[in-house]
Amino acid sequence: MIVAATEDSKLRFFDLNSSQLINSVIGHADSVSSLCSLSIQGQPNLIVSGGHDGALRVWDIRTFQLLHDMAAHRRKYEEGTLALAACPTQMPIMASGGADSIIKIINTGFNNNSQ
Repeated sequence: MIVAATEDSKLRFFDLNSSQLINSVIGHADSVSSLCSLSIQGQPNLIVSGGHDGALRVWDIRTFQLLHDMAAHRRKYEEGTLALAACPTQMPIMASGGADSIIKIINTGFNNNSQ
């Protein structure tokens, strides 16, 4: 599967084998500007989307469901979240960069001793 971020606020999910659109969901209140794969506690079926609405959203790509929503960046010149990066194999963190000139480092992991 491949996921496309679009200017019409949608995330589009495509099957790579058939080149067919599987699903489309409204991802943000404005253009979706960035996507990043994310693995939390070994769950590799997650992506994070960032939009010009300044939000970060975590999605389960198996069910196309929104799992988490976070206001991350203030809009500036009609732009919000500009870039996402994750390091799920080495450290449980991700970073987002915004038009507000702020880089946020987010802990995506959990204490291994917690239930």
